[in-house]
Amino acid sequence: MRQRMDEGAEEVREGDLLFLCTESEAWVKQWDGRGSAVQVPGSVKGKPVTKILPYAFCGGQPLKEIWLSDGVEEIGAHAFFNCKNLRKLTFPSSVREIGDGAFKNDLDFQTIHFFVTDQGPRAFGMLQYLMNDMERRMDVTITEADKSQARLVFPFFVVDYEEDYEARVFHEFSYGCGQQYRHCIERDHMDYRGYDRLFSDSVRQEKAEVMEDLALERLMYPVQLGQRNGMKCI
Repeated sequence: MRQRMDEGAEEVREGDLLFLCTESEAWVKQWDGRGSAVQVPGSVKGKPVTKILPYAFCGGQPLKEIWLSDGVEEIGAHAFFNCKNLRKLTFPSSVREIGDGAFKNDLDFQTIHFFVTDQGPRAFGMLQYLMNDMERRMDVTITEADKSQARLVFPFFVVDYEEDYEARVFHEFSYGCGQQYRHCIERDHMDYRGYDRLFSDSVRQEKAEVMEDLALERLMYPVQLGQRNGMKCI
């Protein structure tokens, strides 16, 4: 990638964002702003913005919210590393790759707005990837391709490992029901029925305020919510 960036790429600045522009596309190279919210545009000088390069927003302490336009395909490694005040990410289903540690050490990151712009076999792949990497409680809004909107609460979970010395293997243990909820995010869709079926068991395990938030959001934004989904026990 370094060689490709250096060959024929032109630096272009628009506001607080520095882009690298090739003949056919533009990449976000650096943000040096002081504002709390940033919207990455869909194009620069008529070229589609397709990548957030590694470390582009790294250490952006003022940053609380980032909005990526449709067409962004890649979020580079450590792109938002150490943005300790980042709370919300809005990103499209056009994203096909998220690099290692892209949101590492973002201690306040808890809210995602994911909007579907295509119904391909990998439409939800990066939401699935990102959520599986987030053990804390996450509040997720999904805007489907038909513009219907769901608001979902994903409880926290913790994964731990215990060594079996005699067998020389490690056994994995999961605490909290958040991992089960995350398994309802398939690569190509959100399994709302599976999500709702977890409610009756989870209400006995999770904190009351978490399950209250989960139930209220689901009832207020009832995408594919039916009598057979499992929420009738509320």
